[in-house]
Amino acid sequence: MTGEEWPGGHTPGAAALDAATWCARIRNGLTEAEFADLGNWFRTSDDNRAAFETSMLVAPLTPQQRDAVERALMHSFPALPGVGSISASGAAAAMSHHGTARQTDRRPERKKSGLRPAVLAAAALAATVAVVLGLGTKLVPASLAPSARAATYETGHGSIRSFTLEDGSALTLDSDSRIDVSMNSRARHARLLHGRARLSAARDRRPFTIVAASGRQIAFDGVIDIGIDEDQLVDLRLRSGNGHLKPDGKGSNGQAGAMPLSVDQQVVFPAAGATAPKVVAAPVADTRAWPSGLVDYKAIALVALVRDANRYARRPIVLDDRTMGSLTVSGRFQLTDGEKLAERLAEVFDLVVVSHHDGIHLRRR
Repeated sequence: MTGEEWPGGHTPGAAALDAATWCARIRNGLTEAEFADLGNWFRTSDDNRAAFETSMLVAPLTPQQRDAVERALMHSFPALPGVGSISASGAAAAMSHHGTARQTDRRPERKKSGLRPAVLAAAALAATVAVVLGLGTKLVPASLAPSARAATYETGHGSIRSFTLEDGSALTLDSDSRIDVSMNSRARHARLLHGRARLSAARDRRPFTIVAASGRQIAFDGVIDIGIDEDQLVDLRLRSGNGHLKPDGKGSNGQAGAMPLSVDQQVVFPAAGATAPKVVAAPVADTRAWPSGLVDYKAIALVALVRDANRYARRPIVLDDRTMGSLTVSGRFQLTDGEKLAERLAEVFDLVVVSHHDGIHLRRR
C-alpha cells in the first residue's frame, strides 16, 4: 500500500483489494507457480471473478501481460479503449471515467450474452487499482462515471457468425476468431486477437478504432475487413467509407502521418513491431465475399488454397504428394464445403479423391 487515503472514503472489500494487488503483481511479472495461484484464487468465488474482471478492464497492463493472463486463466479480459497501451500515469485518468458491463460469446454455436451493469462498483474498483498501483487518488467520483461496455466475441472451428453490437454496428467473425469490443461515451474500440473480422460501423458521433493484436491502430467510418494469419501478418481491407492507418499503435487523435486507406485496397503489416505497412499491388485473393465462404483466386498455389479451406473443414483436405502443392489454380471457390472443393480440384488437376478417417486425400493417378 502507498499509505494514501482511499478515494471518496471508499474502503475496498477483500476481493477488490486482492484483485488490484494481483494486477500490481502481474505488472512486475509472475512465475508459473504464481499464475497457478492466481487461477486458484480467481476460481474460488464469484466475487473474486467479478472483481478481477473489472480490475483487468481498467488496469494499465501491456498487451503481452494481458495475453499471459488470458492464457493462464483460459479466460478473456477486455480492456477499455486506450487502457492497454497507455502509461501507468495516463491510466489513472482513464480509470477514473469508466464503469463496466460484460458480454461474452464463449461457444461457436450458442451465444451467451447479458450485460451486468456495475458502474458504481467499477468506479470503486478503478480507485482501488489506482491506489494499489501507486497511480494517485485524483479520481472522478463514482457518481460522475459514465457507463461503459466491454464484450468478447468468439467463433469455433468452421463457424462464420454475425453479431449486432450495442451501438448497432454489425460484426461478422470468420472461423476460429476472437475480438474484444469496448465502448464508452466518447469512443468505440475493438481489438482483434486472432482470425478475421468484418466490422460495419453504425453512424455515431463517437469514433471507431480497431487494432490487430498489439499493432497499429486503424480509425474508420464504414465497413472494414481485418485479419491476422498464422504468421501474425495483418491483412487490412477497407470495403466502404473512409479510414486511415495511424502511424503507430499509440492511438494519437490526430491524423498527421496517418496512411489513408482506399476501398478494396489490400494493406499488410506485422501484428507487432514497427515494420511499415505495405500495399499489395496485385492481391492473389479477392475476399469481398468471405462472409459467405466464397473467395476468388488468381493463380494461387494449391497448398495455399487447401490451407485456406481447412480453416473450415471438419475433415481436412490432405495432399498426399507434396509436389502437388506448387500447382496453381484460379477461380471462385466455396471454401466452407471441403468435399465439393476436393472433387472440383480433382477434376481440374486429374487427381483421385480418397476418403479416410483423418481427412479427404488428393493423390495423383
